[in-house]
Amino acid sequence: MVKKPDNSKYHVPNLERALAIMEHLSKQPAGLTASELSEQLKIPRNSIFRITSTLV
Repeated sequence: MVKKPDNSKYHVPNLERALAIMEHLSKQPAGLTASELSEQLKIPRNSIFRITSTLV
């Protein structure tokens, strides 16, 4: 996952992860598995599962 400088007072890591997941999936018309997302974004698979479950 790409780290960006924290220029704000508030930081919400799970929101950043969710946005990274949605952006990455938007570029993959065939979709990806949770394991593939985890590997490519460097986000734990459990986090991928919980975030995508919430988004669905």
